[in-house]
Amino acid sequence: MTQYPYNNQNNELYEDASNSDVEDEDPIIDNIIEDEQIMEDEIYESKIVNNKTYIGVPIIESGDAIALFGSHISAQSFYKYPIEKVCKFLREMSCSGHVSNKDSPEIMQLIQIPISNNPVCAFNSIVIKTIWLRIVQRRWKKLMQQRNRVIQGRTTLRNIRHIEMTGRHLPEYSVLPRLQGCLYDLA
Repeated sequence: MTQYPYNNQNNELYEDASNSDVEDEDPIIDNIIEDEQIMEDEIYESKIVNNKTYIGVPIIESGDAIALFGSHISAQSFYKYPIEKVCKFLREMSCSGHVSNKDSPEIMQLIQIPISNNPVCAFNSIVIKTIWLRIVQRRWKKLMQQRNRVIQGRTTLRNIRHIEMTGRHLPEYSVLPRLQGCLYDLA
């Protein structure tokens, strides 16, 4: 597209639509590509290490229980650029068409499984860690509600009177829930 310096009506760039077949390139995506050193294959590939945690988009096919390593971005770039641009970058750089526009970045741990006896070739599988963070957050939210109920119950006149007589809280207010052990029933 040909861009003219300004449009006299409102000082915006005026674009000639004669070359509408050319797709607009996004300068932010280009900056992310430069920061991540995508074009330098050796540098980019050397950043992929077994058992390391990444921010990226996994490839999950509908019938498979295995999630594959799709594309990733460094934490510096993730925080440096807007999330919409990061998601667009991850979708465009993914090696599969199974990444939808609705997919958001996940925290993933890479597990490299060697193919036969060749140490160079490996199958890149992942464990999605974001799911566990969500589970812990849900549990912690419920736990905080329980803690608040116990703390409010401890301030009731009935409980204060019970403390004066026995030196202890009422049984329903005696235990203050903690984060430690809140996931015991998931094992």
